[in-house]
Formats: sequence, C-alpha cells, structure tokens
Amino acid sequence: MNSELPHVGDWFKANKLSLNLTKMFFILFTSHRKILPTQSLPLDIDGILIPQVSYINFLGVVIDKNLTWKEHISQIAYRLK
Repeated sequence: MNSELPHVGDWFKANKLSLNLTKMFFILFTSHRKILPTQSLPLDIDGILIPQVSYINFLGVVIDKNLTWKEHISQIAYRLK
C-alpha cells in the first residue's frame, strides 16, 4: 500500500487537488470473529503518517471496523442522556 500512496499524492497534485492529511484516517475492516494483531499498519503519504482508527463518523453514521452498529448506537444513546 505504501508503494501506491505516492502515486495517489502525485495524481492529486497533477490535477491541482489537495488532500487534507490532518483529516485522513484508515480502517482495516475485519470480522469480529477474527482476531488481528493490535499493532497499527504504518501508512504514510508525503511523509505524513495516516493513523488507523477502529471507527469513524461519516456523514452522521458511525462506521466501525467490524461493520456493526454498536458504536453508532452507543453514541446516539449517549446524546439522548
């Protein structure tokens, strides 16, 4: 993946687009039954590390690494208290 990310950065620059690297994250989707190593994968673009997260809020919907609704429901329930 790290070998392809520079090409993505070059494409954005060639098309006069910019990436907001401070708002960029990645999720490794997996089954809740499969246990993966807890160590994060080091992905970087232009020398800036892209952090791995277990969930992200996308247009008001919380998407987690197991594609379940647990985190979304938890955040909605917290707001209702």
